[in-house]
Amino acid sequence: VSDALKAAMRGWMKGTPEERPEAWARSSPITYVADFAAPVLVIQARNDSRIGVRQMEDFERRMREHGKEIELVWLDGGHQSVGPDTLVYCFERMLSFVDGVLARKRAG
Repeated sequence: VSDALKAAMRGWMKGTPEERPEAWARSSPITYVADFAAPVLVIQARNDSRIGVRQMEDFERRMREHGKEIELVWLDGGHQSVGPDTLVYCFERMLSFVDGVLARKRAG
């Protein structure tokens, strides 16, 4: 995560994680993993400057520990470094994911 983004996050959160742990926890999806009811698809860039690999790996691990359905797709590149081919691939993955979820729901 870039220094500029770290500074912005401290401003948005009105302090560091050490200064305001409750605010940071409230804003993190990992805090709410136990409440997830729907399957989750995450498409994540390996070099994303905003959400690091470790954060996403921790989220995936926590989801699995809670028995939640998660599919994590890794892309090469960084935040917003996608071209038309990658966008098509992402939409295909999203549609495939939804089709699979709906098929299982119909099969019941």
